[in-house]
Amino acid sequence: MSKRIAALAAGKGGVGTGDWITKGGRNSKIHGPVDKLCRPWVLILTPGNTADCTVGPASVSLLDGIAELLGGKAYDSNSFRKSLRKDG
Repeated sequence: MSKRIAALAAGKGGVGTGDWITKGGRNSKIHGPVDKLCRPWVLILTPGNTADCTVGPASVSLLDGIAELLGGKAYDSNSFRKSLRKDG
C-alpha cells in the first residue's frame, strides 16, 4: 500500500489509523503461550511497538492451572515476577 493510500485510509478510519505504525513501518506481534507440545493456548495480537513484558501478565491471566512457566527474556520484568509470585 502506498503512503498516499495509507494516509487516505487513515483519514477515513480505515486500515491505517496510525495506531500500529512503528519507525520501521506497519508492524504487529503475536504473543502465544503454548503447552509442552507447542500447541497455542492463547493468541494476543499487539502493535509492534508494544513491549513484550507488558503483555506477559495479560496472557498468563487468561490461562488456568499453570504449574510452570518458561518465557523468553523479553517477557522478564520485576512486576511480572511479583504478580506470578502473588498469584502462586
